[in-house]
Amino acid sequence: LVNRLRTSDGPLVGIVWASGIVNIDRASSYPSLANWKQILDHPNATFIALQYGDVGDDLDQLRGMTSRSIHWLNELDLRLDLEALIAIASMCDCVVASSTASSVLAAAVGTPVIELAAVDNFVPDIDGQDALIGTIFRPRAPIEGDWHYVFSEARKRLDTLIA
Repeated sequence: LVNRLRTSDGPLVGIVWASGIVNIDRASSYPSLANWKQILDHPNATFIALQYGDVGDDLDQLRGMTSRSIHWLNELDLRLDLEALIAIASMCDCVVASSTASSVLAAAVGTPVIELAAVDNFVPDIDGQDALIGTIFRPRAPIEGDWHYVFSEARKRLDTLIA
């Protein structure tokens, strides 16, 4: 597994685009897939989907937005096999993710995480970094729902992390 991921070109960037629970109350917390183009256009990154569940259609849509590789280890159940998720996240140079358990677990093993949020939530931060888990950077939209701003700031941070 390690050799398979590390032989790819460029820094390895994990991506997580949604929670396993997206309902009417939580839908505004997760961007549409179209917003991910700014991230997926990074010229140096090799991406790995850390998203769990039935993601085939989403992956097809994301892959259609970029010439960069997006790997998916479909043989793993990243929802139930947390050890595998943590192992893969620890190999990543960075993770760009919606606010999920996956983003927190990636940060907990020391991987820099850019957590996407266009809604104000209860999580405290200090100058854009999570006040409790310092490896999480969270660009906050000045206007709730401004995903363009969030992804623009996330891309700037990604540029810095994997320069």
